[in-house]
Amino acid sequence: MISQYSFDGIVLELWSQLGGQAKPQITSVIETIGKKIRKTKKLFILVIPPPIYADNVSGMFSKSDFDNLVDSVDYFSLMTYDYSSPAKPGPNAHYGWMKQCVENLDKDSFHRDKILLGLNFYG
Repeated sequence: MISQYSFDGIVLELWSQLGGQAKPQITSVIETIGKKIRKTKKLFILVIPPPIYADNVSGMFSKSDFDNLVDSVDYFSLMTYDYSSPAKPGPNAHYGWMKQCVENLDKDSFHRDKILLGLNFYG
């Protein structure tokens, strides 16, 4: 279908829907999809939730998840508009927190070029 409609690739949003459960199985599925998509020279973008929320509450996607998948995707679309957690709704994301999320995933800047920021334009 990607080639049939001349798409540049696909964006997969899966991680948040599964609540961070069954990480080994999800990782395996994403790796398999990534290999097949990238083999066709198409882009594979994975949407990921933030690694931390307000007040440094840990998110469901961690640095180890990022490290495990970095070779299987072209880009990660980091949902930095999700500053407040569903359990504790609050303000929109601020620059310091967005920077902290990126640094949390890639402290040494090895793969920063693979991180896309999902910016909020509401509220």
